Amino acid sequence: MSDPHISRFLAEAAPPARDPGFELAVMTRLEMKRFRRAMAMNLGLAVAGSLLLAVAAPALNGVWAGLSSNLMIAALLLAGGALLLQSPLARDD
Repeated sequence: MSDPHISRFLAEAAPPARDPGFELAVMTRLEMKRFRRAMAMNLGLAVAGSLLLAVAAPALNGVWAGLSSNLMIAALLLAGGALLLQSPLARDD
């Protein structure tokens, strides 16, 4: 542009290089989407686990009767939880 008045006017009317409000709104929308997806996954896994436990409860009753020690039951539950945390379903990469 050869006209300095037009160049100055366009430079003043240009939007800012960064818009923090817009960036924050976009990041908030993305995080809410990730949060909803993670909550839906967790809810689905909880329902599936509950149904699986309800179906397997009669078969597990004999196993639990054999494990009379509460310490053994707690150790098995902790080991199962640790294995679930290492599963790909628990990661949100």
